[in-house]
Order: sequence, then C-alpha cells, then structure tokens
Amino acid sequence: MPVDAQLAPLLQMIEAGTPLHVLSPVDARASFRKLAVDLRPPESLADVASVEEASVAGADGPLAARVYRPCCCTAAAS
Repeated sequence: MPVDAQLAPLLQMIEAGTPLHVLSPVDARASFRKLAVDLRPPESLADVASVEEASVAGADGPLAARVYRPCCCTAAAS
C-alpha cells in the first residue's frame, strides 16, 4: 500500500535520523521535541492552563508523571 504523500517526507526524515535509544537523554529529548512540537504549526498546539506533578503505580514502585491540562478543559473530579 502506498504511503500518504504528505506523510512520506516525515517518515524519510525519521528514517534518516539517529535512533533515539543511541542518543544521550538531552539529545533524544531535543530530537523528539523537533518531531512532536517544532515541526507543527504553532496554531495547532494547545495552550497549557496548568501542569501538575503526579505519581503513578509502576511494576517496581511509583513513577513520576506530569499532567498537562489545556486551557479549554476544566479539572476533572478525582
């Protein structure tokens, strides 16, 4: 099945890049940010109303997490 013409250049860029697992954490974050945020039009990104530090259960104990709430949403009851 052919790849969508608009998606093909992005897939080629990802394939040509260095795999994230061989980069340092700082470089991997920068590379991921480039794909996930920087290449998107600014108007497509949601404004963030709040950021909350949280903890979720993991197999080997609690894991740190961060909850981002966009401006358009109200806090859900917990």
